[in-house]
Amino acid sequence: MTRAALRLAFLLGVLLAGCAPIPIARNSVYHPSDAALGVTRVVHGTFILELHGTRLLLDPWFNSGFIVRQREPLGLTPKTLPSLAAVLISSLDPERFDTAALRTLADTVPRAIAPPALRGELLKLGFRDVTAVAWWQATTVDGATVTAVPTSRGTGVNGWVVSTNAVRCYIAGPTAPFSRMADIAARFPRLDVAILPIAGDMTPSQAAGVAATLRPSRVIPSAYGAHSRVPFIGGSAGALDEFRAAMTKRGLADRVVAIETGESWHYASP
Repeated sequence: MTRAALRLAFLLGVLLAGCAPIPIARNSVYHPSDAALGVTRVVHGTFILELHGTRLLLDPWFNSGFIVRQREPLGLTPKTLPSLAAVLISSLDPERFDTAALRTLADTVPRAIAPPALRGELLKLGFRDVTAVAWWQATTVDGATVTAVPTSRGTGVNGWVVSTNAVRCYIAGPTAPFSRMADIAARFPRLDVAILPIAGDMTPSQAAGVAATLRPSRVIPSAYGAHSRVPFIGGSAGALDEFRAAMTKRGLADRVVAIETGESWHYASP
């Protein structure tokens, strides 16, 4: 095949990937919980965390783009979301920073929490109260403490630990395994729940390695519900099965909690 033909084939592949159908939203009904922690998966890395009635929306992504597209049905849509205390943003990645959704959310959600580099962007989208939190700094939301923790992607991207007197939940955000995971484990030695990406920044096997380092009581896999950014290279299909196998190999199979989009899981601390 000539170089021109290869180039044409690649461009056609990009176009076909961009035209892949988006699954129809499930429009599930949100059910509030009085558990120590409720976790509802919306899609990919978008979750609602509920801590004794305080609800945080993590990394909202409701609108597929041309390159990055949802391959799972949305569990909830902006119209079916419950009332929220704050939106928690990890990075500017399009599947974590949906500008159209954030502009809509700014009308009803009183607060956004994000890395300092994103504060100006969120103010432009209409949020009036934007809390910029750098690594190891913390803020509170209705009795819940939100601490920013390091990621492999540098200071413009945050992971999070959300905690109350009853529960601690680590949200890795977009990160690969890196040396400062040990610092997070030392700072938060008794994690109840960890939400870890198992595709994209982290492979399923790497995510299982991080789980072995952090030793949370439960691990919720995330970030496996999108089409690959680059056609023909990688992808998230099969990531969940691979993650379960990797966790089984490490003797941690009983800690995996896989949540379908639109479903909720509730944790009551021992």
